[in-house]
Amino acid sequence: MVMKSHLILLLLVGCMLSLVLDGAIAEKVLKPKPKPKHKLTTIMGNAAWMYPNSQEDIPILVKQVQKFNAGAGAEHKLKTIFVYGGALPFDGKKFVPDALLHASIQAFQKAKIPGLTIHVNLDANLNQDGSPILKMSNRKLDALVNKVAAYICKDPLIAGIHLDLEPFGEPFTKQLTHIFATMSSNLRNKHTGCRNRVHPKGRVMSVYVENASVAVFKALGPNGVLVWPGYDCTVKPTSVEAYSRAFRKNMMRKLLNVLKHVPNGRFMVAVPAAATQTEFAYTVVQGHSKSFRSSGKHQFAKKGASYITSAVQNVHKLARNHPGYNGMVLWKLAAYYTIGANDERLGPGGAFDVAGEEAWLQENL
Repeated sequence: MVMKSHLILLLLVGCMLSLVLDGAIAEKVLKPKPKPKHKLTTIMGNAAWMYPNSQEDIPILVKQVQKFNAGAGAEHKLKTIFVYGGALPFDGKKFVPDALLHASIQAFQKAKIPGLTIHVNLDANLNQDGSPILKMSNRKLDALVNKVAAYICKDPLIAGIHLDLEPFGEPFTKQLTHIFATMSSNLRNKHTGCRNRVHPKGRVMSVYVENASVAVFKALGPNGVLVWPGYDCTVKPTSVEAYSRAFRKNMMRKLLNVLKHVPNGRFMVAVPAAATQTEFAYTVVQGHSKSFRSSGKHQFAKKGASYITSAVQNVHKLARNHPGYNGMVLWKLAAYYTIGANDERLGPGGAFDVAGEEAWLQENL
């Protein structure tokens, strides 16, 4: 009788163990595997545009970058500087680099700022010289881009090219998209000297585009990043609150919604860390003409709303966790503005002109 009871007990225990094990196995089999987390594909990191107006400006602006990075946390440092390099000529003339380009590059090389890369910023105001580009064939556009890429890539200190060709829109969309694709290809290839022992993957390409599209992201290729401007979101100077609403609306409509159709698209968001045409500007009368003068009143505030803090916070909320996010771009590093014969200051012209702004960005960029 005792033996039979033991057997029954053993059978019951065995059944229970079997049920537990079967359940565990079933749970292991049926439980869905967690989706792999997207890894950020950063190839540039936080950046800033740099516009020296004279030889004397260069060491001042280089020291600004040194000082900023020395006090910034690892994820908040500037990793890329877009040094102004000149305008792309669409009138058949030869490309002439800005007179201060190579001096600026050498100054950064001498400063040896850890982890910093230099990209050449090439621009063109198509509203002023748009007619020539509309008359250029793809063959002529390619010839221009090939020469510029070969010239820029001769310097091993240059890690990439930034194209600021405005406005990106009709009637220039077709030509500009073609330029992006040709430049992107050149920067990844050996025949222009852009891919070599120092740059085994070629040089990086970035473009300033307000209205993103699938076609633009495709043209940028694997080494390309789209820079979306988070400033000039309104047509005239406005309140911080109205600007912030316009920022969020524009970024969703003109960038993030487009990225839903571009799984591998990479992007950065430019934020207004200095005076722009519509943020924190007001009009003053100079004689018989009117000129924009910029006030730092709403640019930065440690407490309360300000343009730069709201822009950065919007990026953190809406874009920072996107797998294609590559960082923010500061507008801009520059000497202060002047007007008239008395050199009256029209600041803030540089990213760190307002007290407290630099320290805040060192912790939040």
